[in-house]
Amino acid sequence: MSRMQTRWTLFRQAHGDDAEACRARETLLRDYYGAVYKYLLGATRDPDSAKELSQTFAIRFIEGRFRRANPSRGRFRDYLKTSLFHMLRDARNEQKHWQHLPTPEALPDPSETGFDEAWRAGVKERAWDSLAREERSSAALEEAWKALEADKPAYHGVLELLRVDPTLRAPQIVERLSTQRGIHVKEDWVRQAKKRAWASFADHLIDEVASTLESGDLDVLEEELIDLDLLKYCQSALKKRRR
Repeated sequence: MSRMQTRWTLFRQAHGDDAEACRARETLLRDYYGAVYKYLLGATRDPDSAKELSQTFAIRFIEGRFRRANPSRGRFRDYLKTSLFHMLRDARNEQKHWQHLPTPEALPDPSETGFDEAWRAGVKERAWDSLAREERSSAALEEAWKALEADKPAYHGVLELLRVDPTLRAPQIVERLSTQRGIHVKEDWVRQAKKRAWASFADHLIDEVASTLESGDLDVLEEELIDLDLLKYCQSALKKRRR
C-alpha cells in the first residue's frame, strides 16, 4: 500500500503545468464531481445553484486555488468537504448573487446532503472499473469493458448484473443472462464466476479507498471502510492483507 499512488499524490500532480497535471485534474474532477454536486445540492436545495457552484469549484481547482492543501491534516474525503464548506461561506460573504445561501451555521452536515452516499457509490464504481481494466490489461476504461464483453460475454454479464444488484444469487443470474442476453450457463459456473468477481472487486475496493488516505495504516483504512459502509464487501480481503 505504501507504493500506491494516493489521491493526495494525484492532487499534488494536478497543480503542475504539464500534460500529466492536466490528466490528473481531469481524473480528480471526473471521479469526485458527483459527490461535490450532491453536497452543494443538499446545501442549496436548488439544482441550478448546485450546478453553478459545482462549476465554480471546478474552475477554482483548475486555477490552483487548492494547491496549499496539506494531506497530513486527514483524509482526502474530509478535505474535499471542508473545501466545499469554505467555498459556500466565501460565496455568500463576497457576492450578492449568493446571499440566499445558508449561513455557515445553518449549512447541513455533509452526511445529510448525500455527499457520503455519492462518494460511496463512486468508490464502488471505480473498483468495478479497475477490475475491468485488470481483466483486459487496458488503461482505457471503455475499451476494457468492450473487450471483456467481446472475449468473455458470460463473465462480463455477471459483472454487469452484480454492479447493478450485488444481492443477486446464482439462479437469478442464470435466468437473467438467458433472458436478457441469450447466454446460457450453469449455476455452478456462475457461483465460481461470482466468487472470482467478488474477490477481485474486494481488492480493488480496498485499493480505491486506500488511495484517498495518506496513511498506509490498515487500522485507519478499516475505519474509513466502516465509515463508508464498505467493509462488508471486503472484510475477508482486508484480513488477508493483515496476514
